[in-house]
Amino acid sequence: MSGELLPTSLRGVIFVVLLAVAALLFYYASTTLTFLVGFGIVAVSAYLLYLTLYRLDNYLKHRM
Repeated sequence: MSGELLPTSLRGVIFVVLLAVAALLFYYASTTLTFLVGFGIVAVSAYLLYLTLYRLDNYLKHRM
């Protein structure tokens, strides 16, 4: 039952890992600016990775 909350797709797993990294950056940030820069880098990276994987997923679905 507890496994229902865990992501099953690769995109979901990567998103959860990036959120965990962002949380660690927040915890260890010495200033608010450091946190914002770190979170911004993680957020932009996660968005670009999501777009890439989404397009790859669509490409593979339509190719078959």
